Amino acid sequence: MRFRYDADVAIVNNGFLRSDCLFDAGKITYKMMAKMVPVLDGVCMLEVSGKTLLEALENGVSKYPAFDGRFPSVSGIKFTFDPTLPPLKRILKESIVMEKGEFKDDGYYTLVVKAFLLLGFWF
Repeated sequence: MRFRYDADVAIVNNGFLRSDCLFDAGKITYKMMAKMVPVLDGVCMLEVSGKTLLEALENGVSKYPAFDGRFPSVSGIKFTFDPTLPPLKRILKESIVMEKGEFKDDGYYTLVVKAFLLLGFWF
């Protein structure tokens, strides 16, 4: 999604990727993706502040190690979190690395997400 829409960051929740089969190692095909993504919904591109992006990531790691599908799969950003810290205060800000530039709370970034994730986080 990030490459298709030329966004700074893409986030999908791990519950979005699911399948009842095993895949052989190697190149991911369209057929494999169709089996891993059973729910087809829209893609939304947003411009968000660094603060909002951090809040979205914090939401994603807030219930770790629960298996509720919330944990984020990301592209364009890397981060480390400490699960022993209180929820919504787990991401170590100094660990955030952006593929395009430096992360700043007051910076603005293009973010692409599935519509389901957008509705779940902001509403």
